[in-house]
Parts: sequence; structure tokens; C-alpha cells
Amino acid sequence: MLKPYVFHPEIFSFVRVNITNLFTSKYAIALYENCIRFKDVKSTGWKTVDEWRTLIGVPDEKLYELFANVNARILKVAVKQINKLSDITIAPEYKREGKGKAVTHIKFTIEKNEGFVPLSTPPEQLSLLDYSEITKKWIQKFKDNQGDTQK
Repeated sequence: MLKPYVFHPEIFSFVRVNITNLFTSKYAIALYENCIRFKDVKSTGWKTVDEWRTLIGVPDEKLYELFANVNARILKVAVKQINKLSDITIAPEYKREGKGKAVTHIKFTIEKNEGFVPLSTPPEQLSLLDYSEITKKWIQKFKDNQGDTQK
């Protein structure tokens, strides 16, 4: 199910499926995949807006011709989901050029999400109460995230 949204399936083994399954936005999956590989260097580096469009699979539709629409409808939703549900937090930075100061390049800074509780902790390492509490937290995070749908 995730394969169509993974830009580089050969490195997908590094992406935590238990995290990406919580995302309701296919763009969050693709953006997470493209950021997680840079977590040790803490930045994706600058890429053009068109490169990011390709990497995360922005449709070639009239609605998304303006970067403002891509930012509002795709990037902000994906960033919010990643920051809320994953082991990293990301923040976009924009480079603007030209007369109208249009956004031409984007990079994402990447930090470890200190509030992240991994679901992959083996149950035998948790008491039944702890496991139940972690499950409740993740269910609540998932429910809270349902309002951030962008499919």
C-alpha cells in the first residue's frame, strides 16, 4: 500500500512503517521519507521547489501551480503530521528570489522529537500498565490527527 508513495523504495527499510502508518497524508509519508535520511546531518539541504514537488508527488494540477497552494494544502499538513506523530520534527526554510520574492528553494531542518514514544518497544520491556498507557497516547494522537487529512 505504501509503495506508490515511496520515492526511493530501495531505502524504505530505514523508514519506520509503524510511524508512516499513522500519517493520513500521502505527502507526509513522502516528506518523512525524504527527511529521515538526513536526520544525522539535521538538514535536507536546499532543493528547488520543483525538486520538492517531484520528491513528494505534488500533482501537476492547476490548483497547485501556485506555491502558496502547495504550501497551505500539502506542506503545512505534512509537516504538522510529521511533527506530531513521528520520531523527528522538521521545519521548512524558504529561499526567495526575484522581483516578487517568490519561493525558489526549500530546505528542512530536522531535529529529534524528544516527546516521541516509539510503538516498537517490545511489550516484554513494558509493564502491562505502561504498554496500555503508550497505546492510549498513540490512539489519542491518531484521533487528534484525523482533522489533518490530505489524501
